[in-house]
Amino acid sequence: MSERLASVRPVTDPDAERAAHRYRGDVEGLRAVAVAAVIAYHAGIAGVSGGFAGVDVFFVISGYLITRLLIDERDRTGRTRMASFYARRARRLLPAATAVLVATFVAAAVWQGPLEQRESIGDGRAAALFVANVRFAVTATDYLGEATAPSVFQQYWSLSLEEQWYLLWPALVVLAAVAARRLRRGSATGADPADPGDGTRRRAVTGLVVGAVVAGSFVWSWHQSSTDAIGAFFGLPARAWELGIGALVALAAAPMARLADRSAAARAIAGAGGLVAILAACVWFTRTTPWPGWAAALPVLGTAAVLAAGCGSGRHPAGRLLGAAPLQWIGRRSYSLYLWHWPPLVLAADLTATRTGLAAYLVGVVIVAAVSYRVVEQPARTSPALAEQPRRSLALGAGLVAVGVAASFVFAAVVDRPLDAGVAWTGPAHAPGATIVATDVVPTNLTPPLVDAGADKDPSAEGRATCATRGTCGAGASDAPTEVMLLGDSHAGHWMPALAALAEPSGWHVDRVTRGACSPFVPPAAADLDECASFLDGAWADLAAAPPDVLVLSGRHRTRFGRDPDGWADDVRAALALVPDGVRVVVVGETPETDEPVPSCLASHLDDTTACEPAWPDAEVVRINDELRAIAEEAGATYADPIPLVCSDDRCPAIAGDQLVYRDRSHLTASFVASRAPEVAAWIDAALAGRR
Repeated sequence: MSERLASVRPVTDPDAERAAHRYRGDVEGLRAVAVAAVIAYHAGIAGVSGGFAGVDVFFVISGYLITRLLIDERDRTGRTRMASFYARRARRLLPAATAVLVATFVAAAVWQGPLEQRESIGDGRAAALFVANVRFAVTATDYLGEATAPSVFQQYWSLSLEEQWYLLWPALVVLAAVAARRLRRGSATGADPADPGDGTRRRAVTGLVVGAVVAGSFVWSWHQSSTDAIGAFFGLPARAWELGIGALVALAAAPMARLADRSAAARAIAGAGGLVAILAACVWFTRTTPWPGWAAALPVLGTAAVLAAGCGSGRHPAGRLLGAAPLQWIGRRSYSLYLWHWPPLVLAADLTATRTGLAAYLVGVVIVAAVSYRVVEQPARTSPALAEQPRRSLALGAGLVAVGVAASFVFAAVVDRPLDAGVAWTGPAHAPGATIVATDVVPTNLTPPLVDAGADKDPSAEGRATCATRGTCGAGASDAPTEVMLLGDSHAGHWMPALAALAEPSGWHVDRVTRGACSPFVPPAAADLDECASFLDGAWADLAAAPPDVLVLSGRHRTRFGRDPDGWADDVRAALALVPDGVRVVVVGETPETDEPVPSCLASHLDDTTACEPAWPDAEVVRINDELRAIAEEAGATYADPIPLVCSDDRCPAIAGDQLVYRDRSHLTASFVASRAPEVAAWIDAALAGRR
């Protein structure tokens, strides 16, 4: 997955505010701040590196408004009308969502590449059925993944998550109300909407349930953010606490209003502090911040503070700021802004590369969103014919879901085309030690097929992006006479299939200890990310406690080398100095990279694979490898040159024989690496023999 993983604001419902007894301009202003942060982040505007926190702001708002709607209706009528609730959701959310979905399918048919179109079929269908977050959690690799461009429907993940929340939350509120009724003494007739004590009891019981949900979800989010970042980011269990915090504010609105009215100073501090916390998250956090986890508490609690400050009868300074006319205008159109802002950024990746392009993009998105709000959102939301008959709204919602699903099938039929040149590779199999043979067209017997390239990874990892400790991902018998440890980032991980193929016949036990974007050639103290420092600390400590026979070190050097070549060399030396005495070390060199994902490029160049090859010789890669060889030999390590495995004298092919070489811009496919196992075996044999 790409850097734009934090792609969407969740949907919040202005209709829910009708249940509150006055208009909350601060809520509309919060929407404006959140959607502006998300758009600025995705458009690459400087200074908004944490704009994805706008997502969390919207989750809290949704939890607040939906819970306020449900409990206020229960107070007024003594019951919750589920049909009316879902009818309002259908009128509010589905017309605009379906319009953007269909328009995106049309645009993708025109501007997307063939491979991305294949992905868009499933992504769009999942969006139409409100399971986009589940699909992205299952199919995503990591937020630095390069296998494909971001999904053109990626913004639908949070809408899907909220729809799942809407399915569960009303039932939980009703169950809490039933429990409160049974707890009331001396009554056998049920709730009395005129009895304030009944409402207080119901809120207390519901609050206890919500508090348990919030606590459990937050703990899970904290844990999962470090063990399964993708699952935490997209999953309702790790996000429920954010909506739950908003629900708690709604449940405590009455006492908060009394407190706010008694202390204007406390109210002003809460409102200003909450707004500052939101803005701080938007400018302070970066895409490398583990998310949601504990860090999301800053914008979440900040939003809760602003909502709590606005519960009183007067206005506070932050509320007046959020009530400014421009923010109100943006806030009312925030749903349309969210829906429309994302597809152009995927379909025209260079759209915001210049100031002129950025300005045109922002103006265009605002205009389209304003038209969508006026023509699609408002007519459906305010239609008397729909509002008076919930069944009509529900029928409209079902019809729109059917339209979205049907659009995915039409799109699939339109973009169906071959992903090969129509001829099979019939040349000889690769011989160990032979020069790599390039294939100039995409053969019908390509391994793996282009559509499966992104999933062609190390099978020993069992789908895990991270193998943070020894024993997590391995191959060979645990009591094998030779222990081999592979340590590094994802560029180390892509060598594991060859080592795994060699383990049993060679009498090795191979342990893979890797974490994406965490190079082993950086001492823990110099790691850019906290989680990398923790990973490297643990890996080196484990290595010292139980040294392997052979340590294979591999990582991506290009970024750090480009920033500071001298510092990079010092870090490589410092890392090698951490290796315990007696351990044979293999230092693997850098491999060439391409400008765009190779499978996507090949899908558009079936008859000319040269258009998708990395440039060779690459002066930077040559220099990195020359210096790495010298440093390794200086430290008594064996240098492993990967270039002969992936390149001939004058080119580094995208396809070798019937093997696809790259699964994205820089990572090698597992099947190709496994086919080069004899060459990789020579690296280990050289180390065991003490050769450099």
